Amino acid sequence: MATPLASAMDFEWPEEVVTFAVERGFDQYLQPVLDMTKRVFPDARRIAVRLQPDPEIPDYWFVVFEVEVAGLSVDQMVELDRRWSQGYFAIRSPSPGSNMVLALESPD
Repeated sequence: MATPLASAMDFEWPEEVVTFAVERGFDQYLQPVLDMTKRVFPDARRIAVRLQPDPEIPDYWFVVFEVEVAGLSVDQMVELDRRWSQGYFAIRSPSPGSNMVLALESPD
């Protein structure tokens, strides 16, 4: 089911991510973070968003922005990870229980 946050780029937000963000009051940041992610990774093969529990802290969850990129060196990936983090913190300061994180993957 498409949500009101679906962008013109045919991105469909997983319902559990939207529900989680709405319940915790940070749903207004989802689209800006996705847009920033697309700017930082314009050549991404795939961008997906999922909800993931912390394996060690009960009731602590992350909204994970999964990005798959190819053909980058480790140094380039580290730099892009840094740029994503800076972009995220420019949009939103982190708060307990509503963290958004990057999972950068390279099939190479």
